[in-house]
Amino acid sequence: MFGQLVSFVVSVILARILLPSEYGTVSVVVIFTTFASVFITSGLSVSLIQKKDADDLDFSTVLYFNLAFASVLYFILFAAAPWISRLYGLSDLTSAIRVMSVCLIVYAVNSVQQAYVSRQLLFQRLFWSSLAGTLVSAAVGIWMAVHGYGIWALIAQKLTDAVIDTLILWFMIEWRPKWLFSVGRMKALYRYGWKLICAALLNTASAKLRAFFIGKLYSVEDLAFYEKGNQYPQLAVTDISSSIGTVLFPVLSKIQDDPAEIKRLTRRAVRTSSFLMWPAMAVLCVIAEPLVGWMLTDKWLPCVPYFRIACFSLAFMPIHISNLQALKAVGRSDLFLILEVVKTALSITVLMISLSFGVMGIAIGVAISSLLATFINAFPNRKLIGYSYKEQMQDILSSFCLAALTGAAVWPMSLIIHTRVPLMLLQALLGFSLYFSCAKLLKLESYGYCVSIVREFLPGRKKKEAA
Repeated sequence: MFGQLVSFVVSVILARILLPSEYGTVSVVVIFTTFASVFITSGLSVSLIQKKDADDLDFSTVLYFNLAFASVLYFILFAAAPWISRLYGLSDLTSAIRVMSVCLIVYAVNSVQQAYVSRQLLFQRLFWSSLAGTLVSAAVGIWMAVHGYGIWALIAQKLTDAVIDTLILWFMIEWRPKWLFSVGRMKALYRYGWKLICAALLNTASAKLRAFFIGKLYSVEDLAFYEKGNQYPQLAVTDISSSIGTVLFPVLSKIQDDPAEIKRLTRRAVRTSSFLMWPAMAVLCVIAEPLVGWMLTDKWLPCVPYFRIACFSLAFMPIHISNLQALKAVGRSDLFLILEVVKTALSITVLMISLSFGVMGIAIGVAISSLLATFINAFPNRKLIGYSYKEQMQDILSSFCLAALTGAAVWPMSLIIHTRVPLMLLQALLGFSLYFSCAKLLKLESYGYCVSIVREFLPGRKKKEAA
């Protein structure tokens, strides 16, 4: 949570200093580096977590393969950079892509480290490494932005974050690569992982294709507003969704032969995370305009509509992640890939239809795709673990309705109060108070579970139990 708070503060400071056009230029760079990084981070490292008896030979094999493949990808992007620069008509893109692509080499190492940490459930070490990277990169990015380095402040921040994260993990975990490589092990891991790589490529392609068209057909400023509108709701979602993905997958992998237990844990994840996610998204949607104006200054106000649409589409993230982690845990990477093919086809179809309606049409299309994808992701688990789509919708219905009513109740305050800070503080305070009070009054199961978890961490509870 603290790491996310630091990231949030840094992003606000940089957004206040830098121009939307500079953010848009870096967003174009990220389109290509993110797509390339999928080959390194999304398949073989997941195979290491899923494999029951993964050993040093497996980890070393994946590391050396990743490094070799990352080097190939780097040189491809290095050679393609001038062409991409001409495509967008931005002279800064060539050098920016060539420098930013260095992160691929870093990811090659870091993805294997994170697989080891996840497999051993050493999440505290992952937290400290991530926090160190965030703090150091924050200092670098802010200093460069203040001194007028423009897009290079953002690029330096992202590179520094990746490098520091990897270095800290190197000293915090016991694993070290051995001078070992097995073609046979590589093939075995690849048989599971290649489907996940293809699925991640499809998922990334559908997301980055939107950014590609916005930057090409409209402007880098429009791209910056669209990306910034998605960034802060995404930041709010990250803690919950990353907790689901990071913890749920290795836990479910250990019980992959027990469908009933997998269903129980998956259902708990959907209920609890949705109970926390929906009020957060409802409150953010209501306070979006005063929040953006106060936090980022008025130059970023055009991102508010995209901000609000993102709150709706991202609120379904618990269903997406929980279903997909369960699917991966039982070893059905083939079904995982099929789902991504279907969702990508749906997403691209909606995108092609929405292009003629401007950037706003594209954003609304994303929300529609996200809603339809909940059914697609849930469909296989009806048979695999006995968790149907109907049950999943029932599990989130109370949280959704309560959050919607809460948002509707606090929105009229914006018609009375026109000072930004008091308005958003009062709306947030009243909104969350109303939501959790109603949840307690209605005796929602998720409320009781969350309260019991909080009580476990209260300082006086352990002493009382000991007495």
